[in-house]
Amino acid sequence: MFVTENLSPLALLSELLCGDLADETSTRRFADLAHNKDLCPGFRKRILRIFSTYQKHRFDVHDVQAQMDKGVDVFVSIDSDDGPVAIGLQIKSDKEIVDWKAGRGKDFISRLRNQYTQALQERRIDQYYLVLFADAVAHRDHLREITTRFADYDRLKIVMPDAAFGFFGMSEIELDVAVTRLLCARDFVLKEAQRAVGRLPPGGLSLAIDLIFRALAGETKMTHEEYSELVVDAAGMEDDADPERLMESMNRLIVEDVGVHDDYRIVPDAIPAVCALYYDQLARHGDPSAARARTSLLLSDPPGAYRLGARRKRGSA
Repeated sequence: MFVTENLSPLALLSELLCGDLADETSTRRFADLAHNKDLCPGFRKRILRIFSTYQKHRFDVHDVQAQMDKGVDVFVSIDSDDGPVAIGLQIKSDKEIVDWKAGRGKDFISRLRNQYTQALQERRIDQYYLVLFADAVAHRDHLREITTRFADYDRLKIVMPDAAFGFFGMSEIELDVAVTRLLCARDFVLKEAQRAVGRLPPGGLSLAIDLIFRALAGETKMTHEEYSELVVDAAGMEDDADPERLMESMNRLIVEDVGVHDDYRIVPDAIPAVCALYYDQLARHGDPSAARARTSLLLSDPPGAYRLGARRKRGSA
């Protein structure tokens, strides 16, 4: 696949941090995550994975939270074509919000202001993120107070809990796919594959991908019983899916009735762009199961889900 979007590392990180929203009820899980043990190293790991895409740039990501962290928990420095860029993340855990609400952290807001000032003056931060890892429902009023007090601060972006969970909750494969969709949004093969499967009825995408992967693995023939079972299983995954309509769409698209012993034949090259996308992922990652997972995710999200400025909701499961 070709990189078609001229996104800086800062723009890419900003979109991924602020662009993929979880259901607010999911954020109650933040109570189980510790600031030093889970959140800071977890963010460092994810940012390193994102920036590994930019192999021509030199970058460093450090977990620097400590007594003398100068207002930054995770520090990112990038030596890009446009010059050095410094990014700082200040992460606030659910426990810190709970302590503030209970009166055990009366200096919470003033400490946030001091951390912001230190980050800009002492670490020369170009972009500062205040990441709120708190239960968005239980702490709604206090989170609103934070956003109100810091709304006009220069070079500061507040990452709300639903966005923080959307980012932190991504698996490595989901993160890779998010980066790919942003950087390769206008890649011809990707757009053609999305277009080819974009008009399928409910349940059709998962069924078409399943059939294509079967055929590419050498399983090109099915009995009527096997075919019907696959269709029924795919229809059962979505409430409004119709098995008869699903089978009709597959028969028009990639399945042929051979007419011998009730056999059907899968014709994967009827959608060459999907095959090309799969083999591209296979060449890059070398593992058929990983290639299938990445191909499925690249096609499963609606076009534009990871486009700059777009927003989508992640489920609470």
